[in-house]
Amino acid sequence: TNVHNGNISEEDVQKSIDELDQLQFAFDDFELFWDDIINEKKKNILVLLDNAGEIAFDRLLIRTLKEFGKKILAVVKDAPISNDAIMDDALAVGINNECEVITTGSSDLGYDPKNASGDFMEKLTNFDIVLLKGMANFEAIFSYQHLHSNGKANYYSLLKLKCETHSELFGQSFGSYIFKKIDIKDDTFNL
Repeated sequence: TNVHNGNISEEDVQKSIDELDQLQFAFDDFELFWDDIINEKKKNILVLLDNAGEIAFDRLLIRTLKEFGKKILAVVKDAPISNDAIMDDALAVGINNECEVITTGSSDLGYDPKNASGDFMEKLTNFDIVLLKGMANFEAIFSYQHLHSNGKANYYSLLKLKCETHSELFGQSFGSYIFKKIDIKDDTFNL
């Protein structure tokens, strides 16, 4: 693929689409996610974004979720860290035209409650559905599960296993794709 100079051919795009078509998930809780999406009692969805390189696709995801009549909130980092999306990225692709966009209040990988804004932490716990994209966001929800066990949110993690520790935790091979409902009610974390 010739992407270094910004040129992407139609063949490159089609190849990427074909690869996505063959993608298999080691854990695929899409049916549970779907049940939450079509549940009329679940009115709002928080999407904790990850890579800046994925943010244009995130806009399409958000647009699709809006079709179910949900209030969507997109969350980005407050300042650059790694390759994570920030407000400038969200504005550049027009996510703000699809939904409200806020920041975590910090530039931590994932989020750290000590540095995150109170507004973000409250919404993270009390939105009906939370979609956590990427490994760092999964690590944060895992590390701070005790802060979320009394909230009403249903958490879903979408990530690729990129380290052996996570592979062992999930019991899946390195490089596996995961779409998993994370159950942290009653201070327990069940995978």
